[in-house]
Amino acid sequence: MGEQQCAETLMSAGRGWGIAAAWNAHRCTDGRLMAMEHQLMGFSQMEIRADLAPGLQEGLRRALEQGLIEIGVIRALGGGGVSEGAEERRAWVRQARVALEMAEAWGAGRVILNLGMTSMRASTPELERLAWEGGLHGRSYVKVKLDLVQRRLALSATLLERAREVLDELLPEAKRRRVKLALETPGCFEEAPTMSELQTLLEHYADTPWLGVWWEMGNVQRLANLGFLDHAEALRAVAPRVMGCAVQDVSWPGKGQWIPFSQGGVDFAQLIPLLPPEALQVWRMDPSQRRARIEAARRQWEEQFCAAAAG
Repeated sequence: MGEQQCAETLMSAGRGWGIAAAWNAHRCTDGRLMAMEHQLMGFSQMEIRADLAPGLQEGLRRALEQGLIEIGVIRALGGGGVSEGAEERRAWVRQARVALEMAEAWGAGRVILNLGMTSMRASTPELERLAWEGGLHGRSYVKVKLDLVQRRLALSATLLERAREVLDELLPEAKRRRVKLALETPGCFEEAPTMSELQTLLEHYADTPWLGVWWEMGNVQRLANLGFLDHAEALRAVAPRVMGCAVQDVSWPGKGQWIPFSQGGVDFAQLIPLLPPEALQVWRMDPSQRRARIEAARRQWEEQFCAAAAG
């Protein structure tokens, strides 16, 4: 299947090729040229951060006017949505409002929200160290993990209350601007929301189409590698509310933002079919990843998934 036919097949199924601008924004001075590079690599949409450099924004607007690319999602700044301090939570809401305004102006239909880290002592890095050293499920590992789970669950009710408080502030504006809020899945058990908290929030806001999930494959795989969840089962549980997905590979046990297929850490063949047709798929990769390898992975992606999308 040719590139144009593949792109048309994916778009007809509601799937655009997306790439996060963070991959090459650091080395670009012209947003139009940045967008052209993405287009030449076969990507039709972009994820941009709310703090994208003004110089890049000017050129990127020209690229949009010329139809070179579309902005599919804006990533809001900050991760203080469940912070202990009320002022930190208010600051997070202000940043989210900036992203909503930007999304409306740029024609992006989604904003990614990171609810943030709890104040508890972080133990996920310790679990990853033990796993790397071959101690996965050993006595020390189990002790650290059990302590982490108990401490984290004790905070759940408070964190859910804070999350609902900030979301209640944002959802009316999201509806007014016709921009959806997508909660990012975290990569540390200390972050919010956990998978059970995420399901609780989705149930609480079951009647609004303006709140959903941004599925970070690298983050979720990191938790799966540590035995906190099964990746496919977790995705199935919330799949109807998934608005978009960060596509990336993971090296054992928890380093993400690798090019798809490069590490063998994520079972894309199992996960991609679970995404709803309208979910935007954004390749989110570390800036160190080479263009030639990204393009090679994209061709492999076409071979593996385009035929399935064509039916």
